[in-house]
Amino acid sequence: MKENRYRLGATQVHPYRYYYGTIGLFDRIEVNGRVTEVIGVPGFNDNNSYGNYKDKAIDAKFLLLKEKTYLPAVAVVISDPHGTRIYASQAIVASKRIPSLDVDLSFGVGNGRLGTAQLPPQGEGFKIEMFTDPGKWAREALPFGGIQYAATPWLTLLAEYSPVRYEVQTSDPAQPKYFQTAVPSPFNFGARIKPLKWLEIDASYQRGNEIGVSASVAFDIGRPLVPIRDEPYRETAETSRAPLQDRIAFALADVGFSDIAVSTDAFTLRVDAENDRYFFAPRAVEVLLATIAPFVRRTWSTSGCS
Repeated sequence: MKENRYRLGATQVHPYRYYYGTIGLFDRIEVNGRVTEVIGVPGFNDNNSYGNYKDKAIDAKFLLLKEKTYLPAVAVVISDPHGTRIYASQAIVASKRIPSLDVDLSFGVGNGRLGTAQLPPQGEGFKIEMFTDPGKWAREALPFGGIQYAATPWLTLLAEYSPVRYEVQTSDPAQPKYFQTAVPSPFNFGARIKPLKWLEIDASYQRGNEIGVSASVAFDIGRPLVPIRDEPYRETAETSRAPLQDRIAFALADVGFSDIAVSTDAFTLRVDAENDRYFFAPRAVEVLLATIAPFVRRTWSTSGCS
């Protein structure tokens, strides 16, 4: 994801239901938190008062190499490195866009959930076999890949090969009830629709026998969900008779500044104010200057200055 952008969403493809939140940190790091719910499998033997089984996890994606004209982007993905690690995996993924065809290709290899064997629980700290035992990681890793075609600016078609062997994932609470045998197909197909800039809706056909649906919203950190309209400050008859310093202070307080101090002499106007409203400093300076500009222009004009 782009830096300072976040996404919230939910996905369901039976018997799983996912709730997740993702954020782009810095220029090359993406962090994801998710809860996996297994439909129809109780979490505890408590007369189902807790509801379905749920597992929480944190994932991280690190962009090692950015995409170049002829070279793919390369990323390392660490999924669920702590706790029960029921759905843990570690993967290396390369992706490349072909602009002339509006196609994105990806290919990767991963262990754990994506490999030949599940990873063991990790009670304390974090365990990443990719780095602690790369030979074992390589022996257990399996390949996967996908293709996306941007049919229109708002519609993307997807297809992927999934290496997940559901029938051998014995620590997955879904396995005894739903995956006694191999799934009909390792191929998944889907369509992604973006009716709005911040809204994404997906529909998919997965494992050869299940329909999946997903929806997510994405926004930029610091940008309000509802655009802020900066109404111009309008002086009242009472404040217009106050000294210049007070009139400027009244105007700045009205648009959201605090701890305001204004001083002036024949040549210099000094304004100190604390920004409590605007996330980005350039925007705060822009509003501050726009607010005091009318007072400065009127004062200079009256005194004969240009």
